[in-house]
Amino acid sequence: MNPRIEEKQSGIAIYWGTFDPVTIAHFEIIKSVLQSNFKKVIVAINDNPSTEKIYKSPGESRSDMLKIMALSLPRKDHERLEIAIQKNKEMEYTNIKKAYPDEKVTAIVGQDSFEKFGAHCKWCDAVQVVPRGEKYDALEQQIAHFGLKNTFILPMDKRFLTTSSTAVRTAVNTNNISVLSSSLHPKVVSYINKQGFFRGDFTSTDHQKLRVFKNWLQKRKWQKAHVSPKP
Repeated sequence: MNPRIEEKQSGIAIYWGTFDPVTIAHFEIIKSVLQSNFKKVIVAINDNPSTEKIYKSPGESRSDMLKIMALSLPRKDHERLEIAIQKNKEMEYTNIKKAYPDEKVTAIVGQDSFEKFGAHCKWCDAVQVVPRGEKYDALEQQIAHFGLKNTFILPMDKRFLTTSSTAVRTAVNTNNISVLSSSLHPKVVSYINKQGFFRGDFTSTDHQKLRVFKNWLQKRKWQKAHVSPKP
């Protein structure tokens, strides 16, 4: 692991992601960040419809999956964790900094995003990059290339370096038990199966429409059962 890890600190941490679905690796990252003794750790679930991203499950459902896993956290960590859904740009770094002007704000950034936007990290108070794979040397070189003195690699267990939400969605669709058991919390697997997520080509929008229809159908059934017919 990279020896240049920032020591324990106060302040605010913000970790962005689609979490579609939330994996054990995602949760290990959250726990690792919580161990850094931040006053607050914000997990921002990207659900912005204006991006080119095609979400496979609704943002509210991804929030539910995270909350299911967060139940296992100690109370002191649970109280510091905030799970938010970003529908626009309200959880961008500059807005979080405005909300907490007197706090050091640390951005938690995935390696894929860092490779695209690393040059912008120089404007942050601090950055921790979540590695993908085991190419630490290449990641170190990128940090040096951007001339970043505020950026460090978040230590990660090697078991989680290759976990992929894309692979997990495929595993759900093909019922690959091996991948599911190693990548998802059992209660998250149960939740996904109950909601019917990641089957076929259904998107978040499809599931939201289906949910509206089911709610309407239940309301109609209730009305027929409780409203007396006119004489």
